[in-house]
Amino acid sequence: MNVLEKELEDILFEHIDSFEVLYERGFEHYCQRKYRQVNLGDYGVADIIGINDFESEVHREIVVNIYELKKEEISVTTFLQAIRYAKALKILLENSIKDAEFHYNIILIGKRISISSDFVYLPDFYENLHIYTYKIDFNKGIYFNKEEGYKLTNGKIPIKSDFFFKEPI
Repeated sequence: MNVLEKELEDILFEHIDSFEVLYERGFEHYCQRKYRQVNLGDYGVADIIGINDFESEVHREIVVNIYELKKEEISVTTFLQAIRYAKALKILLENSIKDAEFHYNIILIGKRISISSDFVYLPDFYENLHIYTYKIDFNKGIYFNKEEGYKLTNGKIPIKSDFFFKEPI
């Protein structure tokens, strides 16, 4: 079943502030405040921006979620597009809010992930990058799969892991 990017955005935007609804469908991110089609000037237009603001007596932390949606394939280009939005938000927010620690998450969502490049390895090394593919089922509706843990099917590594820990001769 196919879905338009706008329809995917509608579904996500409608439920992104309700953790339980999306979590049951495999999606682990939510936001307290959400913004749609955010115009970031020369940096572009972000699909969805989510803000979580946590404040204690001594510390304020703001988590910014950049959601970039693709109707079809998520690729390194999708990632770099979201990085551009993150840079614009970093400039905007950190210049206007001085008393907070900022964290930025990039959440990419699409029908499939590009496996034709080394892009698939990024989520295993960058904890602020989250990639989800979605499926739509007649009975289940929409559900998400977190993409991580990619490796070569028959990849061989020619050295032993203990190689690095041997004492020099």
